[in-house]
Amino acid sequence: MEQGSQVDLLIVGGGIQGMAIASEAARGGLRVMLCDKNDFGSATSSASSKLIHGGLRYLEHGAFSLVKESLRAQKRLRERAPHLVQPLLFYLPYHPSMRSSWIIRIGLALYDVLGGRRDLPSSTRITFSENNAENPLKPAYHFGFQYADCQVEDTRMVMANALDAHEFGASLQSYTECIELQQQNDGWRAVLRNAQYTSVVHAKAVVNATGPWVAQFLASVAQWPIVPKLRLVQGSHILVPKLYSGHHAYLLQNSDQRIIFVIPYQDRYSLIGTTDVPFEGNLSEIRSSVAEETYLLQAVSQYFQQPLQPSDIQHRWSGVRALLDDGHENPAAIGREYHVIHHNPNNNHPLISIYGGKLTTHHTLAVQVIEQLMPYFPHLTQAMPTPLPGGRFPDGNPLNYLNELMNDYDWLPPHLLSRYVHQYGTRCEVLLAGCHNMSDLGKCFGHELYEKELKYLIKHEWAKTASDVLWRRTRLGFSMSEDECVAITKWMAAEGY
Repeated sequence: MEQGSQVDLLIVGGGIQGMAIASEAARGGLRVMLCDKNDFGSATSSASSKLIHGGLRYLEHGAFSLVKESLRAQKRLRERAPHLVQPLLFYLPYHPSMRSSWIIRIGLALYDVLGGRRDLPSSTRITFSENNAENPLKPAYHFGFQYADCQVEDTRMVMANALDAHEFGASLQSYTECIELQQQNDGWRAVLRNAQYTSVVHAKAVVNATGPWVAQFLASVAQWPIVPKLRLVQGSHILVPKLYSGHHAYLLQNSDQRIIFVIPYQDRYSLIGTTDVPFEGNLSEIRSSVAEETYLLQAVSQYFQQPLQPSDIQHRWSGVRALLDDGHENPAAIGREYHVIHHNPNNNHPLISIYGGKLTTHHTLAVQVIEQLMPYFPHLTQAMPTPLPGGRFPDGNPLNYLNELMNDYDWLPPHLLSRYVHQYGTRCEVLLAGCHNMSDLGKCFGHELYEKELKYLIKHEWAKTASDVLWRRTRLGFSMSEDECVAITKWMAAEGY
């Protein structure tokens, strides 16, 4: 065999699905390498609705098992990453021309039942008061319903899984593309390329977790003869200035029977999404269309007193899901269940591809992949779902931990320390090691991004560019000016990063 890295499992794709598989495989005792041609979590995994939810709307399509599985996964993720997964109340205004109230009541009751013993509030009927100045809805909406789900910063969940995989020995390579994959008698030969070098990796098994590139990877890189048919579906979101006070979200029924979320985001914005439209363009140029943005603006304006205009849009993002084609013409009706496809089950060196999948069920999917790999690796074990790095609080409560840090770091502004805890959890102790006053944080690049945090993200979280820091690991890009972004890039270059 030619020289090159020897691993048990090569994972191509560093989004939430691939990173969760890396975490579970490394925990189970495999030698794992993961590569991604861009930054970790830079595609669909950073373009979600930022929710950990059961998928209430999927009940209409009869996807009861998916909803039940998602709600169980939600509970597990709250236990594994309590600093990242936060409860969120949803208000559902009643619109008589959309769905009857008894159908909504039955759907919410079923949602509660499928969720089992969640430690979240049960659904209930609520009244919207016209005399309440904080009520953003039009007077026509007198009552509605309330239910609970959870909110998360998607890329922080990717990072938590990456840290876990690394902690158990996985090699994680960002900005490294798999350009060739060949099946050989003793496994797989992969050629990886990044800006510095080209290398060869020999693996006993390969997982294709490339998201919307899943079929392209099979056909072009692996040159696999049979590629399952794929449906690419685009979902777009917009950010507008905060539309109402309070920390609750809204679920709005639209005339096409779809639903739209309006979610509080970063204390300054309302996040509106999502669309469901076929995608047929260039996957490196995914952008929301004028039609999608108009659709979202009109859906919200139908319910809210304050009409929205295109000029209200502050930011936008779009992601593409890779769904297994089930024959439905309507993209919204295509099954959202993930599919773990074993391309060569009778071979001792498996190739597995991931189609579909949700942020909510990433750990469940990873466990299923491990189960499929077990026959090929006798020493592989099923790891216990223990808390992820950052989520290992002494009493499981991040608020108690925050209060303790406020005593230990009383020189830090409380809102900054709160951001640190909700992004890094107990890893704040790594971030703030050696700091005794504000000057120890180093240079401020704007909006309380200090040199200390920047160095932490480069050293411990694989950040290589200003975009990695601003648009994925911190989301401070929404606040930074172009000049501030350029200053970070220049600093990283001057420091040799």
